[in-house]
Amino acid sequence: MSGTTDPLLVHVHVPKTAGQSLMNMLWNSFGERVIHIDYATDPAGTGPAVAPDLDFVGEQLAAHPDAQAITSHCFRFEHPAVLAGRRALYTTFLRDPWEQSKSWIRYIKARATTFPVATRTFLQLPDGVEDWPLTDIAQHLIDGSSGPADRRAGGFWFLPGRFFGCDGDPDALIRLLERFFLVGVFEEFDRSLQTLRSRLVPVGLDLDIVGRPHLNPSPREGGAGSLELYAPLRDFLDQRAAADRAAFDWARRRLA
Repeated sequence: MSGTTDPLLVHVHVPKTAGQSLMNMLWNSFGERVIHIDYATDPAGTGPAVAPDLDFVGEQLAAHPDAQAITSHCFRFEHPAVLAGRRALYTTFLRDPWEQSKSWIRYIKARATTFPVATRTFLQLPDGVEDWPLTDIAQHLIDGSSGPADRRAGGFWFLPGRFFGCDGDPDALIRLLERFFLVGVFEEFDRSLQTLRSRLVPVGLDLDIVGRPHLNPSPREGGAGSLELYAPLRDFLDQRAAADRAAFDWARRRLA
């Protein structure tokens, strides 16, 4: 496939939903015809992380006219049906918000030391957070989400309601996701991939799902300090993640 009229698969990477596994499959399937768009920082890497605008996306597509897929965390608030003259096939995955939140907290503890300053600023992570107990990291995220919802960063920004700017409004979140080409489910990853592949065939895109990386979710912890037993986290999600839960349940029913 070549030219600027072919459909374009757009992977909207919601964190901790097996996005890296899907990215690897895109690269295995389409090679250099995959565009990865990340948050931009200043040359020193110390400024705030900023999502590229649609003009930047258009420039990338103009520079890579044979692109078959884009993968990015950045398609959060704008989802035009056409990108640079091409039909955009938006695809994302959702996950049980309790499991997604625990996975994100473990990810911070394991990987925060590798984050550039700009990323730590964007995520509102203090120095030394990687040395905190998991429950302290969870409480930091809860405290950072107690005020007016910041649509862009900090706290539980990674949950789909806040990620897509529909925090607290399940109807708005589901209406947005209904416009997507596919909404997969982490817990039904194989079925989601098979459905995605079958839907891509008629538009001329061949996604190779054979030999995909096996999902390797974080192990469950035990003991008094574990997230499993941290009631404030579960209480917070029960109160503030209603839209995320509703969207997850909707996606699971739709996939079935």
